Amino acid sequence: MANIIQLPLSKDEYFQEPCKKTLIVLHHTVGGTAQSSINYWEHDPRRVATAFVVERDGTTYQAFPAQHWAYHIGLGNKALEQRSIGIEIASEGGLTEKDGALYKFGVVSPRTLYTGPVYDHGSAWRGFRYFAEYTPQQVHAAIALALMLCADFKIDRNPTTDPLTYDPQAIHFHGITTHAALRKDKSDLHPGFPWRKLQLEVTNG
Repeated sequence: MANIIQLPLSKDEYFQEPCKKTLIVLHHTVGGTAQSSINYWEHDPRRVATAFVVERDGTTYQAFPAQHWAYHIGLGNKALEQRSIGIEIASEGGLTEKDGALYKFGVVSPRTLYTGPVYDHGSAWRGFRYFAEYTPQQVHAAIALALMLCADFKIDRNPTTDPLTYDPQAIHFHGITTHAALRKDKSDLHPGFPWRKLQLEVTNG
């Protein structure tokens, strides 16, 4: 596991309450860089953040101590927020197609034209067919971080079976899951993430 770079939020931007952790939730930012996402959270009074953000080159940033918590799931379930550790992958997320071009952030303009690597799901999923591709470095770093957190916090090494399907019972799950499994209106992580690779490494690693 590469060194984690500390990029701490102000202490009033998360809850300094040590909590027992039983869940890891993987997200993507729908934003720019990892640092820009943390900078955005710094000015959000709602205390919305994740403890970690993984940049496209695999660099991992930590925004606050993992034993503490902030809102990152958005279900109004405080206990779920408290017992979970959020990991964001820096990514533009779902892409909008128009006239053969792809655009990020749901806005069609020259400024939001997307020219990076694309994952094509082949059909619509959660409103998108095309997504910004997660880099191999991000995948490696996110899996390594999840393994480390499972060890540090004695979280079950138990990846969800289906990370792409909303399950109302997922709020009771212990292990590693995605935002998409917890909320039917979210598209993170998208189908381009090699979940089978995570399952194998977490189970066998």
